[in-house]
Amino acid sequence: MKKIIFELSITICLFIGLWFGFSQIDWVNIFRIDELNAKTEEQLGDLSWDYFSISENEIQENEILKTVDSLVNHIAIANGIETDKIKLHIINTDEVNAFALPDGHLVLNSQLILEAKNQEELAGVISHELAHIELDHINEKLTQEIGLAVLISAISGGNNQVISNVVHTLSSTAFDRKNEEDADLTAVIYLEKANINPIPFADFLNRIADEDPNSEFETWFSTHPDSKERSKSVFKKINKSKTDYIQIINNSTWEKLKEQLSNLDK
Repeated sequence: MKKIIFELSITICLFIGLWFGFSQIDWVNIFRIDELNAKTEEQLGDLSWDYFSISENEIQENEILKTVDSLVNHIAIANGIETDKIKLHIINTDEVNAFALPDGHLVLNSQLILEAKNQEELAGVISHELAHIELDHINEKLTQEIGLAVLISAISGGNNQVISNVVHTLSSTAFDRKNEEDADLTAVIYLEKANINPIPFADFLNRIADEDPNSEFETWFSTHPDSKERSKSVFKKINKSKTDYIQIINNSTWEKLKEQLSNLDK
């Protein structure tokens, strides 16, 4: 009899323990995780851009934005990327850099555009950043380096220190080697599908590697390391038999873009 009572007590305890454990799980949020992630990313993107843009000089000239946006949109459309999800920002600064924030915020520095010898070089950098967005490298990096729980709490509580860390992590530190390689090789695919010659992208990476790291390229080196090796990988990936490339921006518009950027007060 005592054995039966003991076994019954154990069974009841186990049942109560399981019931209590399952009752603590937020099943609604578990089964809506994709929706929650999308909403969280949108909020995080808006907060990050608002925080970053306060101290930056964003270019508002419509003609400049229209020219660069035509390149972004052409690459996106050719690769099935929704153009509405890409939010282009051009920053008027002497620093050479490009990066992406959550929810499709694509940030290009004006000096990067000026350093590009041709539109194909710029298209390569744009494609690289689009690849980071499409391959979900942004969220992956933030989750690993800051933590999902911290990010969610920052969104709900408006923690500026965490948002500052988000911006710094994405604008001033590099992705891991695999993510950089994946973004480079995906960029080649994007360019070829858009009928844009990817060889200048490899040339750009190779040329940048020889620049002075203590110059306007300092931020670029911290966010895009190993440019020389990456250039070699990009060149190997290129389909050498493809020749039907086109120019998205005509030469006069490209030169005018660079002239307009050069004439802006920093």
